Amino acid sequence: MKHIYKVSLVLFLLLSLSLSAQITIVSNDLPQVGTILATSSAVNPSIEVLNADANAQNWDWTSLENEAATAVVFTPTTGIVGAGDFPDADFARTGSLAALLGFDLGGLLALDGGNNGLDATAYFREGTDGNVYIDGGAIPLNFDTLDLGTQLLEADGNLRFYSTGEYGDTYNSSGMLFTDIYLDQFGIEIPLLAFIRLSFEIDADVEIDAFGEMALPDTTMEVLRYNESNTIRAKLAPWGELLGFPFEIPLDGIELPDSLLGGVDLSTIFFDTTFTAQSMRFYANGLEYPLASANVQETDSSTNVLSVEYYGTPPAVTAQITINDSITNCGQVFLIPEATGASLTYTWDFGDGEMANNVFTQHTYTQNGTYTVILNVEDGFGDTAGDTITVEIDCPTIVGFGANTPPDSCQQVFIVNNSEGLGLSYNWDFGDGNMSDTDDGFFTYNYDEDGTYDITLTVTDGDGASQNSIQTVTVDCESGLSASFGAANNPDNCQQVSFTNNATNYSSLIWDFGDDNQSTEINPVYDYTADGVYEVILSATGTFGSVVSDTQTVVVNCSSTLIPAFTITQPSDSCQQVSLPNSSIGLNISYLWDFGDGTQSTEASPVHNYTQDGEYTITLTVTDELNNESSTSNEVEIMCVMPGISSINLIGNYRVFPQPTTNYLNLWLEQTPPSNSLLRIVDVNGKTVLENNIESNQMNLSVQDLSSGIYILKLIGETGILLTHKIIKE
Repeated sequence: MKHIYKVSLVLFLLLSLSLSAQITIVSNDLPQVGTILATSSAVNPSIEVLNADANAQNWDWTSLENEAATAVVFTPTTGIVGAGDFPDADFARTGSLAALLGFDLGGLLALDGGNNGLDATAYFREGTDGNVYIDGGAIPLNFDTLDLGTQLLEADGNLRFYSTGEYGDTYNSSGMLFTDIYLDQFGIEIPLLAFIRLSFEIDADVEIDAFGEMALPDTTMEVLRYNESNTIRAKLAPWGELLGFPFEIPLDGIELPDSLLGGVDLSTIFFDTTFTAQSMRFYANGLEYPLASANVQETDSSTNVLSVEYYGTPPAVTAQITINDSITNCGQVFLIPEATGASLTYTWDFGDGEMANNVFTQHTYTQNGTYTVILNVEDGFGDTAGDTITVEIDCPTIVGFGANTPPDSCQQVFIVNNSEGLGLSYNWDFGDGNMSDTDDGFFTYNYDEDGTYDITLTVTDGDGASQNSIQTVTVDCESGLSASFGAANNPDNCQQVSFTNNATNYSSLIWDFGDDNQSTEINPVYDYTADGVYEVILSATGTFGSVVSDTQTVVVNCSSTLIPAFTITQPSDSCQQVSLPNSSIGLNISYLWDFGDGTQSTEASPVHNYTQDGEYTITLTVTDELNNESSTSNEVEIMCVMPGISSINLIGNYRVFPQPTTNYLNLWLEQTPPSNSLLRIVDVNGKTVLENNIESNQMNLSVQDLSSGIYILKLIGETGILLTHKIIKE
């Protein structure tokens, strides 16, 4: 009897010891707003999870290393991405997707960079039963080059994520997290396909199957073990819409393009798979988060720990700044922090009013000087550390630029600014009265007229000191401007004339066919409607608007009538000479010219020199093979010296054309005239009728408002008259 009593007493004491070691997890032991603690993690650690047992267990995990601690923080939802879509959520946590879901997706989504390392956010709700439920989440999705941005996962059902309980409790938690991704917002249009749905159906069976004491590197606490068996169906599937009703499209029932958005084939990312994951969470009183959580894999003979997250003491916060001396750009520094701590944030003050929050930071100063750089680091628990260094910036100012005219644009100049220095401002003077303060490294500038220009760049540094650089450019768009053409009658079509353009260096041209019709074709073929002698004018316009022309006479004679015709031209370099281009119509014509000064010629188109000034009547008489005869006359005035005016040329070779003129007059000088020169036109009475400044060796004058008659053109410099030339206005 005594032996039986002793055995019973021992069993009672053992049972009492076991019962006394049990704890109960209440709502205050679960995460809530403001929960913050440090955790460390390990992969494939050499630790034991032990078996389920009604007796107290001892988990000795002191072999784990307390390094690289991470801050687990539960914050209010205010200001977090997607918070407005979860109005019932009480708090949120941001971290890796694997940490938030409690199981590893194993690369299932094939996301760029790995889905488990991407920062996601989970939203939690405190239930009336004291448990914590997941309301949804925000997850970034980036399938290789197809970036779908941050998508919101909605919760369907009651997914109990953190639970109260005591030893022996069991419960089931099931529900779904899903998001619908509409493809039209990414420019993807596929017939029938409206959106793709990413979903996680989670079914978790939880048993609180063990209790006891857990020893970690930094603490020892009484715990309850929650043994969780999770069945997860992960699915990414195409959906369509018909009459406003969504429906799932079978994976073998949709044809997709071979590639979308730079090589992303959507058909390769759809999946529907089910897998299991087993985890064990160890809760302690007052910690507001599991003391440890292990992902495990059970075999017939053992339970292996794949990974573990466990409570640890935050490492000390330290900070030190070093400078990367390999940066060669003056004014630029690359700062490297050497810091320790958990979940650190960085604040840089560069001493010039600029701030940054990067870990490694590159900063460019805009002025020379001595700057104090301050680094402050703070861990997830509010502990801080800092460091300060001094940076000396002394960069010389180098002024320089290049300017050149491209071969395909005579008026445009390419400018490359090669200046170096800090805090520089720029002032460009293009030499034509225009200025700019552009700081572009490369730009173009267009001039409005030919000339040689000095481009001046003035650079002012942050201290107010200035330096100059000058480049000379030459704009030569119109010096080669000319107008000439050829005309040929079509032997098979007496009305048709083909014109060949020989103009050079022009930007546009226009043909006047002498019958009130015009053309802008390069080489027109023109059909006249009546016989006659036509004065055809080709006018060529230069880049800056200068106009030159060539005039020729064409004859259209379809009826074989006898028509005498000629024109009179006077070269600019000979006042007594006339040229007489003949444009008469007829068969086998002979010619007789009477120059009005007692001399004659039988040439077809003679050149005649008069010996005295005066007005002469030139008569052309033509006779055809049938002895038909017809005559026509034109007047010419020879005036080499006007009364009281001497002929002067102190400027060298020059041209004045056309002569006679009707609307405009062109002056070309071999030499550029002196500065402040005037071009003046006077009538026979010496009265000035037109006056302009002349600053280049080319000039185009409008004389259409002058009355018909004879005028003298004068080029006047500061030393007096440099050139006189007679002109005739018709």
